Amino acid sequence: MDAVEREVREDRRGARSACAAICALVAWVGAAGGALAQEPEEETTARSSVVALDDFTGLRVAPEVGFGWQLQELDSGDQDQLFRYGLQVDYQMNEMRVRGSLQHMLYTRTYLGAGVNIDGQGLQQIAVDEQAIHAEAAFVYDLAEPLEVAWRDLSLGLYGGLQTRQLINDVFPATLFGVLTGAEGGLWLARDLRFTASVDYTHNLGRLLLSPESSSFGDALGLMRYGGAVGMYFKRDTMFSIGYQGTWIALEKADFLENAFVVSLSMATPL
Repeated sequence: MDAVEREVREDRRGARSACAAICALVAWVGAAGGALAQEPEEETTARSSVVALDDFTGLRVAPEVGFGWQLQELDSGDQDQLFRYGLQVDYQMNEMRVRGSLQHMLYTRTYLGAGVNIDGQGLQQIAVDEQAIHAEAAFVYDLAEPLEVAWRDLSLGLYGGLQTRQLINDVFPATLFGVLTGAEGGLWLARDLRFTASVDYTHNLGRLLLSPESSSFGDALGLMRYGGAVGMYFKRDTMFSIGYQGTWIALEKADFLENAFVVSLSMATPL
């Protein structure tokens, strides 16, 4: 009887030892799995602000203020100061985004003297203070997901809508209004550092609908904008950027070409 009890005790001790070994093995596997699972988490955390900015859904308002320098085709290499401020409203719905913007710009523009040949010989250059009011409403469609772009840091989009620009000055006041089509792209260079580029064209319907004032330059036919910027995000909602903006205004008898270099600050507020 004593022998049987000793065997039972030994079996129980063996069972306890086996259970302890199994528990230790399970704990070790769990710890190793947890350590492996934490590595992608660190990667995600390091890019959390990038993902949050790209995957934003809802309504967002972003006021902007900026200043810079502008070079014009008619200038003799002089740089004119540029100041602008505005407001942009975005409503994101998956890969679709509705965008509206209003911008006011103050600068000096050089015009050719009126009543002379537009060829460029013996023309008087007149520098006038000008204001430009720019408004835009567009639908933006993100192509990154439908095209299955493997590089998740790359975004591409097409947009279309309506655009208007009012030029206020004493020489050639003009209103451009028409259908807007364009493309834009963005590339994350590093955490919270992004490069963006865009190009668009607006065919001016205002010359047919708004009866613009007559000018020796003729009616405005269209407006093209192109440029790029590098932006640094702070606290995910504030962006400091340095960029280039080119503008080409086609007229019947001439065209205006502008090159602007702008430093700006914008602050996005989700609603």
